[in-house]
Amino acid sequence: MNRWRCFKVPFLLDPSKVKIITLAALTLHNWLRADLSSRNIYCPVSLPDREDPLTGQIILGSWREDSDGTSFLSLQPSTAKNYSNDARSMREGFTEWFTNEGDLSWQRQMCGL
Repeated sequence: MNRWRCFKVPFLLDPSKVKIITLAALTLHNWLRADLSSRNIYCPVSLPDREDPLTGQIILGSWREDSDGTSFLSLQPSTAKNYSNDARSMREGFTEWFTNEGDLSWQRQMCGL
């Protein structure tokens, strides 16, 4: 899946850094799947493989059709100097999550807080 294409190639990093990157990606993935406003954009029903409950047959997901660059939403260039309301809402959502249920004590310690 192009969303996580960094995992398609070997990491030329210390294993401890790869562990941190992997955990960060898992956290972001779980957050995007849990958030009602992003769930259907990030992972539409047709994306993953699934099983037909009546026949038990595996229905292949659309992720298998991905090629480089086709998984990303197209971005429109902007001449505006301010961010959009969508960007503000997303930023505030991240802030709310990371300072409440996504807050980890060790992260605060690493930042000296």
